[in-house]
Amino acid sequence: MENTFESILAARVAAENTTPTPLQAAPRPPAFPVDVLPTWWHQFAKSTAEATQTPVDMVASVTLGVLSACVAGKTVIEPSAGWIEPTNLYTVAAMSPGNRKSSVFSSCIKPLRDFEIEKITEARPHVSEMAARKKLRADKAESLRKRVINGKDTEQAYLDASQEAEEIVVPALPRILADDATPEALQTLAYENGGKIVIASAEGGIFDIFAGRYSGAPNMEILLKGHAGDPMSIDRKGREPEVIPSVLLGFILTVQPAVLREIGKQPVEKSRGELERFLYSIPESYVGYRKINPEPIPATVSAAYYEKVQSLAKALYDLQEPSVMRFSPQGQEAFRAWQEDVETMLRPDGKLGNPRLIGWGSKLAGTTARIAGILHLASGNPPSEPISADIAYSAVTISHYFSEHAIAAFHLMSFTNPHAKALALIKVIRKLGTDVFTERELLTASSRSVFSTSEDIKAALAILVENDWAFIIEPEQREGAGRPPSTRYFAHHSVFESENPAAQSAQSAESNIADTADIAEPLSNEFQESA
Repeated sequence: MENTFESILAARVAAENTTPTPLQAAPRPPAFPVDVLPTWWHQFAKSTAEATQTPVDMVASVTLGVLSACVAGKTVIEPSAGWIEPTNLYTVAAMSPGNRKSSVFSSCIKPLRDFEIEKITEARPHVSEMAARKKLRADKAESLRKRVINGKDTEQAYLDASQEAEEIVVPALPRILADDATPEALQTLAYENGGKIVIASAEGGIFDIFAGRYSGAPNMEILLKGHAGDPMSIDRKGREPEVIPSVLLGFILTVQPAVLREIGKQPVEKSRGELERFLYSIPESYVGYRKINPEPIPATVSAAYYEKVQSLAKALYDLQEPSVMRFSPQGQEAFRAWQEDVETMLRPDGKLGNPRLIGWGSKLAGTTARIAGILHLASGNPPSEPISADIAYSAVTISHYFSEHAIAAFHLMSFTNPHAKALALIKVIRKLGTDVFTERELLTASSRSVFSTSEDIKAALAILVENDWAFIIEPEQREGAGRPPSTRYFAHHSVFESENPAAQSAQSAESNIADTADIAEPLSNEFQESA
């Protein structure tokens, strides 16, 4: 007992005389630069964020997807001669439960959803009429078929009637938006709607499909081709092939960080670039710091947003061929300077040169051009008017934002950072609530999705010891046979004292990357802000 007391005392003294080395916490990306948006859009984003007590990033991400849905397929941008970019975007905001994703999503998507309902209502009588005509012709053909069998009519009469029925095409009811759907359903929806469909979901369950894709289940070819507007042929047994000259998808998603973490467990080699096509927003949560009675969205602000979105959608909806947008000479100069910056970022020592990021970064210049086109149209400019330098700079500012958040998102999806599990283990120690513990006690208290074996615990503990977050308690001397006692550890007081500057690295990971609301998820999600 005396040896035990002395060993613990020695560890305690060592802890009191050291300051832990900060661990590599998750990135803290900036807030969305709403000031560069057109006034009506800026005001709606700020007011909605205030009214719902959510980060403005989530509103900006969803509304950017909404505006893209209004113009994609109807406009393209030509950043330089021969280089054509469509104006569709794949946007996703990651926030934990309790962050009012559904409320924000519904407010942002409403004008576009109402416009879709309007177009469905307009089309329904014609669709019903064509369906009735086709059935009438089919019934006639069937009647003639029976007459031919009974020898009462000619075979040619039946063949002519069958051809007439076949030639009547019953159009599908127009769709702009789809909720979570299988890849096969997306293919059919795109085919029925001229190649274009937007997947809009407040839960983002399609990311679960991506996780299945990584295990070899669904075919995500449409997601890959739908980003660039490539042609696609769909062959199904027993059906005519569905040929889409240009398939164009959009994504407007909000997801839980745990979904991104799950996808990130798979090695980068298994990816075909699905994740590199998304614009990620990983905002900080306000849960625990929200106002109880915030200011509601002013009616004028809400009405202006609704009217602008609907006007833009209506103005472009009937275009048969997409309008081409181009930069002004000054806008072109600003865009080229940004291209040079992006190229530098893609170098091995650049911020986008990491193997997990380089695919995403390689699309950044094209993405910036797409955002510039959307901002140009959202500012009330016709497609024929050149895109100004001011709008080009605004698009670059937004692209800077997304580049920082892409780093945070791929950090969230990466399990390669050796400090990540050490940070997660600090939370397990807090859960235990004692400064003296063994490896077995940590393993028992931890999530198997993060620490599946004792070796995982050992590796994380080694980093904590190396950086003075934990100290080995020297085992007491024993004589004779028997299993040696388990190694015990003593936790530095900074593990438990969030106000201590030495603990800031661990705390920043805890209050960061979409997750002050990490407490709203079970401990199995403890790795989310670090992994």
